Amino acid sequence: FSSRGPGQAQSVGYDVDLANRVAAKLGVKVQQVTLRNQDRISFLQEGKAQLVAVGMSRTAERAKSIDFSYAYLDSPHKMIIRKDSGITSMHQLAGKTLALNKGASVDDELKAAVPTIQLVNYDNYALCFQAVKEKRAMAFLADEVLLLSMAQSDPNPADFILVPDYIGPRTSG
Repeated sequence: FSSRGPGQAQSVGYDVDLANRVAAKLGVKVQQVTLRNQDRISFLQEGKAQLVAVGMSRTAERAKSIDFSYAYLDSPHKMIIRKDSGITSMHQLAGKTLALNKGASVDDELKAAVPTIQLVNYDNYALCFQAVKEKRAMAFLADEVLLLSMAQSDPNPADFILVPDYIGPRTSG
């Protein structure tokens, strides 16, 4: 929903367009600030940012401390694994590692279904995917659109599949 290509000073994409439209409606100027996912909420709470436009999962826990826009993306959380992992069910992830982007949310149903899953945080989505690719993590949890995009961008996209019996609710705002 936003990216910055080589040599680009500013991000572009849907999230940027959305922020620009909100700012225009409010009659204020946009100042882009680059931040890490794990800093999104603290930037809002500390007044370092007044709007974070970055497709954040709308969770009840987060809604206790920040306000969300209406949902503008419905892409459920899924888990991607290596096809050769032998995993056919989320329950087989008990005691295994799950890669998460720092600041990402894990829904209560997954925690209840697989209480011994080991969560490992990485600084960005690419490192999460790389951990699965290199077998340092058994699975990577994120929204389905992102996971499928990353797998398709890999030189060997057929090496990756989604865990068939896991779908976590996720809307972004």
